[in-house]
Amino acid sequence: MSTNSAKPNAPPGYTDAVELGEGGMGRVFKAKEAAGLGRTVALKMIRPRFSETIESKARFDVECKALASLVHPNIIRLYGVHFWEEENQHYMVLDFCEGGSLQKYLVDNGPLNAVQAVKLLTILSRAVHYFHGKNVLHRDLKPDNVFLCGGTNSMALDAPMLGDFGIAKLLDETGLTRTGDVFGSPDFMAPEQKSSGGTATPQTDVYGLGAILCECLTQWTLAREIGDPRNARIGWLESLDVKVPRCLKEICKKCLEENPQDRFSNAGELADALENCGERLMMRRASNWRGVAVAIFAIVMIAFLMLSCLWYWFGSQSAQRLDVVRVTTHGEKANSVDNRFASNGQLQRVELTPYEFGLSKGHVWIKSARLEIAATDGEDKASYEKQESAMCVVKPRCIVESGRLFIEWQSKAKENHAVGYNVFIEYLKFP
Repeated sequence: MSTNSAKPNAPPGYTDAVELGEGGMGRVFKAKEAAGLGRTVALKMIRPRFSETIESKARFDVECKALASLVHPNIIRLYGVHFWEEENQHYMVLDFCEGGSLQKYLVDNGPLNAVQAVKLLTILSRAVHYFHGKNVLHRDLKPDNVFLCGGTNSMALDAPMLGDFGIAKLLDETGLTRTGDVFGSPDFMAPEQKSSGGTATPQTDVYGLGAILCECLTQWTLAREIGDPRNARIGWLESLDVKVPRCLKEICKKCLEENPQDRFSNAGELADALENCGERLMMRRASNWRGVAVAIFAIVMIAFLMLSCLWYWFGSQSAQRLDVVRVTTHGEKANSVDNRFASNGQLQRVELTPYEFGLSKGHVWIKSARLEIAATDGEDKASYEKQESAMCVVKPRCIVESGRLFIEWQSKAKENHAVGYNVFIEYLKFP
């Protein structure tokens, strides 16, 4: 007796399959290995109806052979090829990239800056030059087929991987492409791919790299107008408000030349041109930073000189000697004004404010001060000095700290004696 069971959503040996997308011939799933390393992988499955046609099965085999022959840090790795009998589907087990495609990154974050674009395309060009050396042509280079395996932030651009060799061509094999066949994505196809008699060459992939570079800088496909993609893309590049460095414009134009012979001869030559452009951009950036640093230093020095001049001017204009206040040291019985100057045998310290100098407006900065005995009311200086000797344990002194004036002394507690002092200050007064 048979029982109904839920249909598995992944081939044997894999769990947690989630569909990521689909193309003309198949679908791609994210899944996890049920045993072994437990890796998260991508499963690319060919639709059953295509498995039944000789040509479609042959293209699947070409993609598998191409990927199996390539071992490169910037090319999606093939872990295996299997057949799922229950679903009558052939499928590949591939690297899974958490960051998604370059196209998704551009949509989410906008165009790349020149330095980012140069670095990314140099990496991709080296990878393309590598598989050209293995007699493999991709023929469908576009942002959707560049995967960012380092995550979703800007660091992901440092680890791109090329994938989807679904219409790849092995240069040492013939028989799949017939006259009249057209393969590729219209916005990124080289002119020879659109021609019924055209033949794909390494320069075909150079065109695709140039289209990716232009897309990274301008996002042309998101704002394009109807017309020939090549001419419209170059026109869009020239009309951008955002300035694209001239060396990058020239590289884009050369990659997108209509005649393959007028393009870079191979992806390695393109990578070299990009590296040279990148070095010039970095030198220009370093030069700009040096200019900014020199400008900042000059501004700081000018400000310092101006402040020094102002300080000197205020000092020469406002500094003066002034008899500003009398300080009297005496015993306990003092009036309310002088009470704070009675020490009763203790060491005292009080601050004299600008208001006591008669300076009620503006800001005053005390530069220096001194005390002298004040001989007044018919008494001579000698008499005051005698009183001071009898009165004070420590002679009063002026202390200037951070532009503020303090008087410090220690006296005996005697009611019938008082010694007066005049304070002379040198100060700066600011409005």
